[in-house]
Amino acid sequence: MSETGNPFEGFLKAGKSDWEKVAEKELHGKPVDSLNYLYHNNINMPPLLFPAQKGGGINPILWRRILTWQNGLIFRKEISLSEKEIEKLIHLNINYFKCFNSQQNRNIFLALRSQFPDCEWHIQQSDEIEILGSNAKKGYHLNSSHQDAIDQITELMYKGIQLIQHNRDSGNLSWLNSGNLYFSREIHPNYLYEIALGRAQRILWRNVLQVFNLSSVIPPYFISIFPVIKQKDQILIEASTKILSAKLGGADLICLGIEDVQQEIPMENIAHIFNIMAMESGIGEVTDPVAGSYYLDELTSKIATHIWQQLKS
Repeated sequence: MSETGNPFEGFLKAGKSDWEKVAEKELHGKPVDSLNYLYHNNINMPPLLFPAQKGGGINPILWRRILTWQNGLIFRKEISLSEKEIEKLIHLNINYFKCFNSQQNRNIFLALRSQFPDCEWHIQQSDEIEILGSNAKKGYHLNSSHQDAIDQITELMYKGIQLIQHNRDSGNLSWLNSGNLYFSREIHPNYLYEIALGRAQRILWRNVLQVFNLSSVIPPYFISIFPVIKQKDQILIEASTKILSAKLGGADLICLGIEDVQQEIPMENIAHIFNIMAMESGIGEVTDPVAGSYYLDELTSKIATHIWQQLKS
């Protein structure tokens, strides 16, 4: 060890040019640009970023700090689980439930709410939600019908803008300070892309609020929906990577989307993944765990800039 006590003092500092020489040698004459990755057909990212390569981009944002890991179920059709099965999931730390408005669904939720008042029980019709057992009886849960991730977030921002404009015209913006605004989209399989998407949508909503001079309102909840996995041999890897990427991207709430229950894959397996990851990682105790990653900061900025240009046009 050196006299200064720095174990790395004898190592040469490597820069971008040093890395490119090694990479070109390993690529057998191919240019380093051949390693670039293309997101959404027009967001071009190099395989590695150095500080000097970072663009100006959009300013980062600090979001609400969630200290408890929040998990939920969203029923897209009639509730297909018995009350006993839902109770079992509640005891495994599932604490948010949403279904569409039907008499059967409402009866099940009302019965469960009386037993578990600390859980959130939401009934949705159109974009408005009724929050059972809450002082604020109404909120908005905005979903996107698009498959593409960029289009999903763009549609959510458009819906949020229309909601502000409609309520501003009627002189009622109190709902923005009720804490009952939810943006919901599905988790995508591309790990780094998903992290950047989650961070970008918060930056975009911050910009929308600033345009309307509403920067001091309560932040919305960003929900990542995780569809039921039908391939039993993929559940552990796919569920773990998707849940982790959503949480690193700043999801306030991660929900399992229920359409038809796959009996061969017990849903409590997903709940166990939620809980093990929360206890082992401590991600929920950190505001922005990936902040400072040149690659993710740049990808986040490019996505946010791309969508913001679409919104302005």
